[in-house]
Amino acid sequence: MPLLLEVNGLSRRFGNLIALDRVNFSVNAGEIYGVLGENGAGKSTLMHMLAGALKPDDGVIMFGGRPVRIASPRDAFKLGIGMVYQHFKLVGTLSAMENLALFASGSWFGRISDEARRSVSRWMNELGWQLDLATPVETLSVSDQQRVEIIKAVVFGGRLLILDEPTAALTPAQTDALLATVRRLAASGVTVLLISHKLAEIQSVCHRLLILRRGRAVLECPVSEKSTAELIIAMIGRDVELPQVNRANSAGAPVLELQHVTIRAGAEAPGLEDASLCVRRGEIVGLCGVEGMGRRLLIELLTGGRSCTAGRVLINGRKAGGGQIRRQLRFMGLIPEDRQTQGLILPWSVGHNLVLKSHRWAPLAKWGILRRGQWRIRNERLKEEFDIRTSSLQNPAGALSGGNQQKVILARELADNPAFLLAINPTRGLDVGATALVMQRLLAARDNGTGILLIHEDLDELLRLSDCVYVIYGRAMRRTPWPQATRAQIGGWMLGDGFAALPEAGSTGNASSSSPISGSGSVPL
Repeated sequence: MPLLLEVNGLSRRFGNLIALDRVNFSVNAGEIYGVLGENGAGKSTLMHMLAGALKPDDGVIMFGGRPVRIASPRDAFKLGIGMVYQHFKLVGTLSAMENLALFASGSWFGRISDEARRSVSRWMNELGWQLDLATPVETLSVSDQQRVEIIKAVVFGGRLLILDEPTAALTPAQTDALLATVRRLAASGVTVLLISHKLAEIQSVCHRLLILRRGRAVLECPVSEKSTAELIIAMIGRDVELPQVNRANSAGAPVLELQHVTIRAGAEAPGLEDASLCVRRGEIVGLCGVEGMGRRLLIELLTGGRSCTAGRVLINGRKAGGGQIRRQLRFMGLIPEDRQTQGLILPWSVGHNLVLKSHRWAPLAKWGILRRGQWRIRNERLKEEFDIRTSSLQNPAGALSGGNQQKVILARELADNPAFLLAINPTRGLDVGATALVMQRLLAARDNGTGILLIHEDLDELLRLSDCVYVIYGRAMRRTPWPQATRAQIGGWMLGDGFAALPEAGSTGNASSSSPISGSGSVPL
């Protein structure tokens, strides 16, 4: 296959930080090329330069056999380079077609040219997608919004497609569908750069891969030449084994109970109906379900943003409405879905973010006076304990990599040993090392008596950690027989296959199995 992209000596600095250091690699036309590296390794910096969002300080980019200067995303589109970011770049109130028109050259007053419309239809047929392009994108599922981004990239780019952590917010079924799409795109002549922390995905679809570590390219090779263990060592310099998980031997008093809860999503239809669930001290309860089945409404209820229209929510045995839930948050831990907008104040220092929940209480304050010496002692301990990698706790949280931002949240929320922790997608976008640390900390909190409700889109990780599992489908919630059930069965119940046959979940009585997970401690990543 002929070369499409060749990078020679590409470098980028941010002040004293060398984010990318003389990187070299090449990609063939029609190839699926994987890019791996731990958080902060330089992957995003590299891709942003290829997509025109950042300019290199040094080095040459060759595209189509000639040197090119990519000074803006528009330059990238003109060359045929399109990028789908992990956080989509769509205008929610506009339709899918109007979003496409925003990027179409020659569009006029929000209208897209006939030629571009034909190209959109051709790619939709090529990929086998059924998508209403007249629908506002904010009403589309995450996977359909991603499809709009892919269509935008291939129609107005078309030669090189960059996918940044494309499966981070997808269910297993949606992930399988996306990887099938990647294969079809490559078969149609599109070159794909796939950035992912999930090694199994890279190994299943990519022809070759590049590994970055601390801004340098440390390995470029065909995927088939290296084992999973060798790839992990190349990524982070050491082998990492995910923690061996044993089921909780016993569970204590309930810390969260939903008793026949109904939540209305709109004026008429209930978004979640007659749902019951119990989380006890010393256990991890997993909750899974595809998007649109009521999971988000439940998250809003548990974080005080919504009230239930029927039923009761009990925290530590006491009834709690929306206001009470907000007051109870001091005694709860929360790992939110979006660490940047919901978990951190990015311009504030790492140290200030670490004390956000506890700064008014002893030992960090006395008689209303802040004790900054205690702040420093506590924060330095958390920095070491949770391996938060920053040169100074005075650095802004926004300057940290995604993995270290998540460690800040995890350290803050677990520092005071909460009775209850709500963890939402706690390892999304994290590398294998950070994922292992988050898992270890969640298991340690459980063993220390914290009751954890784990809402996770990565089914493998959810099943690995959970002592029992609930599924939401069709506005109803059911407890599964996990760990006696299989992954395939739970995936089927998430899609409604056999869901009605599951017994209705009671609000109390979660008995956890004491049988360990079989295997050596490794799971697909």
